[in-house]
Amino acid sequence: MEGTTRAAVMAGYRPGENAVTFDGATDLPDGVSTRLSYSVEMIGIPLPEVGVSVGSRDGVHGTGMIPVGSGTYTNPGSSSQWLVYGAGASRTKSTALVDISSIRLVYGNFHDQGTVVPSELAGPYPIVVRASVEYPAGVPKLNANSNTSWAASGDYTIGDQVTNGGSSWVATASSTNQTPALDSAYWAQVQFYPAYFRGGTATDVTIQPGHVAVSEPIGINPSIPKGSAFYINNVVQPMSGGVMNQGSFPRSGHTTKVSAGEYEAHVAVGNNNVPDITTATASTVTGDGSPGYAPVAILGVPAQANTPVVYLCGDSIMNGTGDDFVLGSEFGGWGVRLLTDNPAAPTRYLYAHLRSARGSSRGMFQYGPGWQRRLALAAGCTHVIDNWATNDVAAPRTFALMQADALARWTALARMGLIVYASTCVPRTTSTDSWATEANQTPAANFGPNSAWSAYNAWVRTVPSPLTGVIDAAAATADVATGTVWRASYTADGTHPTAAAHIAIAQSVQAVRFFGKPI
Repeated sequence: MEGTTRAAVMAGYRPGENAVTFDGATDLPDGVSTRLSYSVEMIGIPLPEVGVSVGSRDGVHGTGMIPVGSGTYTNPGSSSQWLVYGAGASRTKSTALVDISSIRLVYGNFHDQGTVVPSELAGPYPIVVRASVEYPAGVPKLNANSNTSWAASGDYTIGDQVTNGGSSWVATASSTNQTPALDSAYWAQVQFYPAYFRGGTATDVTIQPGHVAVSEPIGINPSIPKGSAFYINNVVQPMSGGVMNQGSFPRSGHTTKVSAGEYEAHVAVGNNNVPDITTATASTVTGDGSPGYAPVAILGVPAQANTPVVYLCGDSIMNGTGDDFVLGSEFGGWGVRLLTDNPAAPTRYLYAHLRSARGSSRGMFQYGPGWQRRLALAAGCTHVIDNWATNDVAAPRTFALMQADALARWTALARMGLIVYASTCVPRTTSTDSWATEANQTPAANFGPNSAWSAYNAWVRTVPSPLTGVIDAAAATADVATGTVWRASYTADGTHPTAAAHIAIAQSVQAVRFFGKPI
């Protein structure tokens, strides 16, 4: 099937046509074979067809499970490698990307430093982790005494979460004096499902420096419907009063007491008395402004066979810097926007995904031992989008070295059976008018015409093997006149896209043609 490009499940293909026809359907039919053929029109570049089997994947860490919860991150929340604490507790929000009846939690004791070799660095001491899944999930409501105890005089609305009668409750209707423990018409009891480790016999797990721990399956009954919020409660402390690797994989500040109900708390070295939030709603909600410890991945078994799962890897742009939306407690960025129902105004995710991106990171450091733990997370995915480039160009790194780095990354992912996409590199410029106009921008060093940046983008657009396709982020954001600076309003700092630019990149992609039928 020459003259086609590789980007989505083919159904009803007519030889000689460059675009795929789905026989009158707007998405893909049910019952597509697990041996998938990819063949659609994408950025007008012809490629031979490729078949990829996604039905026999072993899942993350051999669990047979895939990422099913949003909001997990594998990037640090600050430039510091380690922050010194005695213990920490965090309540981190996630959205069910599929219907969930059983999940497993993955925790790590390592840090993604991203800008030096090795990119991954083991924690300095062993840590002890305890966790639970909390559902249904609400936002803790503080009373006049600044705690979460239900008050008869309180005014409660849907989603408020309180404690009453020794249990936690979420309001399902507005109320004033309906006692939670006595009135199920207004309140739903919150369940805390403990995570067990080591064969299901312990709720605490010791994770040695550099290691990863995976919980036993946690049964959820009733199941969590797709699109619903739930929380993961995490308690972490160092062994023998050592320095805690605060975060290992912190969550970019998502656990700093936000309105959605997330929070975190830390105590000083020598004091491990953080509240055990894995069994009940905390009586008070506090946050010290630091990133909190959270799972590296939330795994489950989807009801739909061959569910597409997208692994998003890259730098701060993939991490959503410059964007302005949060969906299901997950920061934006074009990578997650293109996986939603409406990239410009998302309301729900169409595709399960796992994001492994870190600000300031460079693609040159994502190989060998410096990438092994995050690379293992991709095993439960079917597709990957790689956007590393901008920090490599700025380093500076030559085009030849960037080319070799990229091929090494893409080959490693392709050998895992993933369908690999890459993006071109957006511009990087200086400006004399705060990027209000295109005319007053100048390409930064190593960007612009006849540069490593332009050579890399030209090469990526040829869709070199083992790529299946390309997301042309540069074409979606660069000015029409020169193709070397940002379009007006598309950046506020010369490096990162604004929300408008993130949307433009996401809208340039037809996700169904990249990833197949949505879940």
